[in-house]
Amino acid sequence: MFDRMMYVIRLIFGGGYPLAFESLSTSQVLHGVKLVKSADGAIDLQKLEYIAAIDDRRAWREAGSRNLVEWVSAEFQESHWTARRWVGASRALPDLPKTQRAMRTGALSLVKVCELVRFATPETESDLIRWAQGVSTAAIRRRAYRATVDPIEEVRADHDARSLSWWYEDDRRLHLDGFLPAEQGAQVVGALDRLAHRLPSDPEVERSSTIDARRADALVALSSQAIADDPDSAKARVNLHVDLADLTTRSGSGEFEAGGIVHPAIASMLCCDATVQAIVHGDGDHTVGIGRASRNVPEWLHRQLRLRDGGCTFPGCHHKRYVKAHHIWWWEWGGPTDLDNLVSVCDFHHKLIHVDGWRVELGKKAGVVHWFKPNYEPFEPNRAPPDGPEQDGFANSFDQRELVGADAN
Repeated sequence: MFDRMMYVIRLIFGGGYPLAFESLSTSQVLHGVKLVKSADGAIDLQKLEYIAAIDDRRAWREAGSRNLVEWVSAEFQESHWTARRWVGASRALPDLPKTQRAMRTGALSLVKVCELVRFATPETESDLIRWAQGVSTAAIRRRAYRATVDPIEEVRADHDARSLSWWYEDDRRLHLDGFLPAEQGAQVVGALDRLAHRLPSDPEVERSSTIDARRADALVALSSQAIADDPDSAKARVNLHVDLADLTTRSGSGEFEAGGIVHPAIASMLCCDATVQAIVHGDGDHTVGIGRASRNVPEWLHRQLRLRDGGCTFPGCHHKRYVKAHHIWWWEWGGPTDLDNLVSVCDFHHKLIHVDGWRVELGKKAGVVHWFKPNYEPFEPNRAPPDGPEQDGFANSFDQRELVGADAN
């Protein structure tokens, strides 16, 4: 118990912990692993308790967030999906004391608890905890889906929650993540499978093409055809930025406006049947923009802004579509329509500036944006905590909780 307490205190508050593994026996290393598991579980539990306290006080409003999920996503730098799971667990755990104890002692991990609380009850949690310790997280998630019989209201909610998101791994590989109600998903699967079997193939690589690769080809074919058939070619355009010197010498990669890096050979291939437009980038002696000529941002400047910001610049906001170009130095006060006076914001966070008195500034480094609360305090949700434990009350919170070895509830 004492070892566990000292481990947590030293690990969190900077005292260090001996990691001379060569001097430790195997049993000592295994014991250390158990300490880490126990400490992780206890800290994760208190994290959920803090989230519940923020929820009770609706304190996420003070940070300019739409809801608790958005606040958790920004504060802990997690995806919205993970944030939703944490919020759900923080609301369910107060009624599940045995699950709390299992988490505090490291018997159940945070990811397992987030799935288990979706269907556990005070009457069933004992048996479910024993079962969950011996199965994978995926098995718990599947049971959570099967164990819940959704009323028609939930069916409608599933329809409203349909989504498709994507992200780039190392800016070179696109990952897709989506959610559809079962009946809509069946249509997508049927269309992709049908087209996957009809697409022409390269006989030299056909043997190595898996069905998954063929489905990926089918999705690309459907998307390419949709862009080609769009009557508004300007809005349907996929924009690729590449320096002319890099393109001709193949010494640098190209970058898609929506994200993603391509090899110069691929960029050269795409230019074969694409509209090519030259854009002069600003340097120390040249400002990109149109100055006071117009308040409206031209499309070519919008492209530059989207390339720089990548979406709404408010910390934790993931909106990339339907964002607006905000004049940092307001137009009506003499501000120019130049790239260094524009910043991307969604409708919600645009209102924070004009209605609630928030302020935004560009940093000295490219792509860095600073937000300020109405009292001019910098908004830094990911700022490190103070060095001294007495400065923020965090040490006292650990004393109050019994995560460092006291009896569990």
